Amino acid sequence: MISLTLFKVRLILLPAFISLLSCNRPGGPDEGVIYYDVTFPFLEESVLVNVFPEELVVTFKDNEVRGTLRAIGGIVTTEFIADNEEHLLYQVLKSFQDKSFCKLSENEVVKRLSEMPIFEYEQTDDVEMVAGIPCKVTFAKFTTDSMPPIRLLHTDALGLENPNWFTQYHQIEDVLLGYEIEHFGMRMKLTARKFENIEVSEKDFEIDVAYKQVSPNEMDQLFSGLMNEFTDQP
Repeated sequence: MISLTLFKVRLILLPAFISLLSCNRPGGPDEGVIYYDVTFPFLEESVLVNVFPEELVVTFKDNEVRGTLRAIGGIVTTEFIADNEEHLLYQVLKSFQDKSFCKLSENEVVKRLSEMPIFEYEQTDDVEMVAGIPCKVTFAKFTTDSMPPIRLLHTDALGLENPNWFTQYHQIEDVLLGYEIEHFGMRMKLTARKFENIEVSEKDFEIDVAYKQVSPNEMDQLFSGLMNEFTDQP
């Protein structure tokens, strides 16, 4: 059985992983790169800080988006590629010499999202600048958990619609520039640092032929083993 924490790792590669998809909005850029700072606010063992990722890079163009997290100096890389037109989600993992990917259909994504905690959203009137972009402030409150609310920073200034269909925040229609997720069994905070409105190549969304396709269940096992390596550190 897939643990809730593992499932969050799988689907939120990352969630900015999480956050950039689909049809264009008039006037907003529909391609570019967003750089997110990654922190672990509740990480007590400072010795582990150097093995966890410090940055999430999200590349998007038209109806495709790719998010990349690198840890341990790039030895471990976790990625997602979302195809909004076909509603397909690819999960990609490079761990040392092993290179694998799996494909999830929309139905598979929806089924897995249904197993995650449900949020109630409380939007405020506050506006906050993130990476030079004005963002609305919304609190995501757990309905079945005693966890404190998550503060979301989101914007409609980018030319994207329905950006979060494959994430736990699928009810948010804007691009997320600040949010929190679970990663490797720990709370991870992501805040956009920089947005570059640059031309993006279609090749940026291709998976290298060196990667082996595995089933979603096999990918679960790979992620589970990777999580154990991280959390079992002395």
